[in-house]
Amino acid sequence: MFEEAFFDFSLDTYKPSAMNSSLLCGEALVVINAVKKGQIKEPNIDHVLEELCDSIEKDPVVLSLVDIDLKEFISILRPPKTPIDEKKTTIEVLLSYINLPKYKLRNEELLIGQITEIHDKKAIRNLARSYGTTLLNFNYSERYISDSIQKFFYHGQRRVEGNVAIKEFLKLFPNSPDQFCIIYKGLDLYSGLEDAAKVLNISISEIFSEIEGVDINNNTRGMLSKTDGLYLKVDKVEAMDLSSAKQSADERLKTFGTIFSLFHHKEQLSFKDECLVINLTKGEIKKRKSGVNPMLKCVDTTKVKSLIKINEFITKFGMKTGSFQKFANAAQLHSMALNSNSEHNQIINLWIAFESIIPANNDKSNILNIVDSTLPFLNFTYYPRLVRMLTRDLINWNGKLTRQVLNGIDGESAPLKVMKLLSLPEYKNKLVELKQSTKDFHLLNDRIEYYESIMSDPKMITSGLETHSKRVSQQIRRIYRARNLIVHTGVIPTYTKILIENLHDYLDLILETIIELNVSHGKISTIEQGFKFMELKNATFIRRISAKGFTFSNDNIKDVFY
Repeated sequence: MFEEAFFDFSLDTYKPSAMNSSLLCGEALVVINAVKKGQIKEPNIDHVLEELCDSIEKDPVVLSLVDIDLKEFISILRPPKTPIDEKKTTIEVLLSYINLPKYKLRNEELLIGQITEIHDKKAIRNLARSYGTTLLNFNYSERYISDSIQKFFYHGQRRVEGNVAIKEFLKLFPNSPDQFCIIYKGLDLYSGLEDAAKVLNISISEIFSEIEGVDINNNTRGMLSKTDGLYLKVDKVEAMDLSSAKQSADERLKTFGTIFSLFHHKEQLSFKDECLVINLTKGEIKKRKSGVNPMLKCVDTTKVKSLIKINEFITKFGMKTGSFQKFANAAQLHSMALNSNSEHNQIINLWIAFESIIPANNDKSNILNIVDSTLPFLNFTYYPRLVRMLTRDLINWNGKLTRQVLNGIDGESAPLKVMKLLSLPEYKNKLVELKQSTKDFHLLNDRIEYYESIMSDPKMITSGLETHSKRVSQQIRRIYRARNLIVHTGVIPTYTKILIENLHDYLDLILETIIELNVSHGKISTIEQGFKFMELKNATFIRRISAKGFTFSNDNIKDVFY
């Protein structure tokens, strides 16, 4: 599960959440302070506290750490009329119990107990997901976590011989950071800026500087070009791993470049991405490049399929003038985010594109209108997307066996056949065969059983969609708050990368759906019609599966989901 959670191109559903209870306390305090300073509006407090109350009620880590009845906290935090200062003090008391270091330690203890003794799969799944969120906000990089998983479980010298090995694995993530320095090559334009750079602990030199306590030989010096520009050494970098150290140093150099551009517009200070990261604490030296841009962590089409879609789009796209301009503007902002390496620029441009594509509604607040307009797109496609990804996983696991199981099931596509396999009792024997074949592939087998429990019962689907709607609503509001905090305070939250991935996914889904409705189906000619169509389509979907006595059949399942 952890391996998939930290694979760059996994579906968002399988990745760690942006927040846990401890982080929600921190976010709530930041929001309260921003409201008191007049930087954002007061309703933001109610939304984050509602999410916090929901979280602590069912968080096993919180339940095991706090010795005060959680109802006492909730009775103060949830009512809108409670004074802000009282809420702030109450959150501070709660956070004293569940601050991130304490939360991490107890999360580890509970995870070890579940894996070595209790063996509750659902509890393990929830604790592992929460632990992933905790590590990311402890400033461990996704790359370090992913590399640690590969090295420990697959390529390490020690053999993993039992569940107790989880204790050794968790030792790879201590609480204390290491000290680093990072060496880059930069343009000759840096020459003459030595004194200014020192303020940010950046050294500029024509030669590879000696580093106290680290053996630098010719091989090490040769890892970077000797002739291409100047050496830039970023000192006093405190980080949890090599990749997070590089990211911190990158940001410092970018800040220096931004200050330079205030006084000189025609040229930009730039540096090569590839650098040497030196762990001064452990005496390690590694060459590093940046990780995958958050904007690129998405499901993408192949070049051949892209060419087909582009040709169809250009020749058939027929929006009315106003809608076409609106669509083109959103697409341009999307492209600007795609071409940027700055998280700040990415989330701002994505949010403007996201907000601008949604039809205005004077009867609702801006954020409520955005949430209500987005949910039909995300809800109607939620389970088909999950089943499509499961189908892809099955084919990648064993394409031949998967096709054998699906043979004889009516349907023009493999995902539709898998949906029928999971939903309809007449294919139970085939489903049992598939589950039996995947019994040694525990994550895949667990996922099949989970989707079977959902897809075979319309009530479970409606319940799942209610939960999904709530989570998406909370995430959109969090993105909105993060955008406001970045604009008004300059503070970039630690979980911004996750927000960028989610927002990018939401925007792509809306744009792709509007294109499909216009080009492939010819059902709409304006963006407003597209949003109204999805609102009606989703309402019809919910009404049908919620009807008393409704069951799935071979004849209705395609009409219901597609």
